[in-house]
Amino acid sequence: MRWHRWQSDLEHKLRTVIGDGDISQLPGAGAPLAPDPVAKSPAELRMAHKIMQDNDVLPAWIATGTELRAADAQLRQVLDASLERSRSAHQSALSVQALRQCEAAWARTAASWRERATQHNREVLAHNLTLPRGIAQLDPLPIDRLMQAARRALRAR
Repeated sequence: MRWHRWQSDLEHKLRTVIGDGDISQLPGAGAPLAPDPVAKSPAELRMAHKIMQDNDVLPAWIATGTELRAADAQLRQVLDASLERSRSAHQSALSVQALRQCEAAWARTAASWRERATQHNREVLAHNLTLPRGIAQLDPLPIDRLMQAARRALRAR
């Protein structure tokens, strides 16, 4: 009896609000709903992901993926900044000896960057192996392609 009364009151209030047109004045009225990121999760993990999302907890693979994307961007920025410094040093080199020192410094910088990028790619591979089925994998850094582009940019000075 009590439930029925409460349900009737709720239905009456909803009809009143809808009838008055108050709902159409709400922000975002008529716009499509935002896609639910949990819907992209595999069916067997959706409930767990929804509970975690509602409680602001990330699955480890999402947190790791975010960190790896940030590390990828940082490595690319470091290469660009190192390349710019090396270009500047090459342009201001006044002697053959100074030019050789610049080239040696670039070789050390490039080797160090390559080591860091190789380690990053190992971490990307390990991360990709932990991803649930159906989740897109991260791409490793194209080390050789980036280094070739850097060498071309240095030669173009």
